[in-house]
Amino acid sequence: MTSTYRNYRLPRLFTFIVLTAVIMLSAVNARAVELEGQISKVAGDTIVITLNSQFLPRQGDSVNVTTDHPSLGTMNVGTWRVTNVTNSAVVAAKLNATGVPQAGMRVVISSPDPVSKSALVKPKPVAKPAPVTPPPPVQKQCRLATLKTKSKNCPQGSVYAGPQKPEEHGGICLSAGPCRIYSWRTKYTECGPYAVYTGPEKSEEHGGSCVLLDEPGMGLRSMLTRNKSCGLGVYVGPNKVQEHSGYCLEIIQTQSRR
Repeated sequence: MTSTYRNYRLPRLFTFIVLTAVIMLSAVNARAVELEGQISKVAGDTIVITLNSQFLPRQGDSVNVTTDHPSLGTMNVGTWRVTNVTNSAVVAAKLNATGVPQAGMRVVISSPDPVSKSALVKPKPVAKPAPVTPPPPVQKQCRLATLKTKSKNCPQGSVYAGPQKPEEHGGICLSAGPCRIYSWRTKYTECGPYAVYTGPEKSEEHGGSCVLLDEPGMGLRSMLTRNKSCGLGVYVGPNKVQEHSGYCLEIIQTQSRR
């Protein structure tokens, strides 16, 4: 009695397992989406597929290739498996082929979990605006100009540079338009790191002037002279240069003091 019961129960259990597997497989296949397309290129055992869908398969999805025969109708060529997916094409490798694939043959890809093409489109990088480089500061074109004078009263925009007594020895009104220029009286030929001495050679006897050009990146250079020929510079000193000597003054480029 027991043996008969067991023999009866085992076939029923096997049938239940098979039916369950069939139902589960059918459910999976029911969820699979068929993506249709055609072969665009054949390279050995690999085919390149162009899809007619807004969805794309995933790697590992099954690919079925068929062809239409004039007499025999639709014929199966074989199965391939997706190996690579891009937004414009799908690449598949051969699994089991009963025919030779050719460009134009119909393709159906069974994909349980397809992905939208828009999901593969990478957003275009936003171009960063080019850094704005400020233009270099416009450097003024300083020009030295002199005017002989018998007094220390100079026109606006110019300063007096010369001996202490211009009424006796003569002096110079100096300008550097459009740049700013300053001067002060001195008994010494040393005027500090940025100013230069102008006037007679013997500053302790006749007095002279320290001159400062107030313009970033520009300064003055003075050179002792016994004539009034100064080339690109200007002469600054007493009227009788042969007796007292004087200085040639010119503008030079320097490191900015600001």
